[in-house]
Amino acid sequence: MFRHIVRTRDYLTEHECHALTKWVGNQLSLGKPLLIVERTLKKLLQLLDCDMSLDLANIIDTQSMGMLSHEVDIAASSGIFREKETKEKEKIKKQGNRHPQDDDVVIALHVPNDSSCWYWSNSLNCPNKQKVNGVCKYANKHVCGMPLSSGGYCTEKHRAADHV
Repeated sequence: MFRHIVRTRDYLTEHECHALTKWVGNQLSLGKPLLIVERTLKKLLQLLDCDMSLDLANIIDTQSMGMLSHEVDIAASSGIFREKETKEKEKIKKQGNRHPQDDDVVIALHVPNDSSCWYWSNSLNCPNKQKVNGVCKYANKHVCGMPLSSGGYCTEKHRAADHV
């Protein structure tokens, strides 16, 4: 939809649209937070607004990574992600999905995968909606599940926090 509107109104060339969508897609697939990607994208477009004779694809190639790292630094120093992490911990604590001996559970496996039970891997109690006759229906997947550099997932019987 964005690309169609931008091309219809001739704000960006086809080459610029392609470079922009490719860059955004790459950043999101690499796990960059949406807030950071959005802020960087706005700054890239502001540069283009200042001088329409520039090519957005060239701006992306030359300046995007510097701007992205600058936005990451700003977010880290402002504590945006620390506040979010604290809110997540408080939410988990309120839900009662924690083991009593683990007061400072750190979510090590942020993204669920098909090779492990996300709750077990993060040292959380499996929720009742996931249980059949009181047993987790993914008990056979009570393994670590951390992504490995080789591209697979760790299938050892330890928790994901052991990798952190």
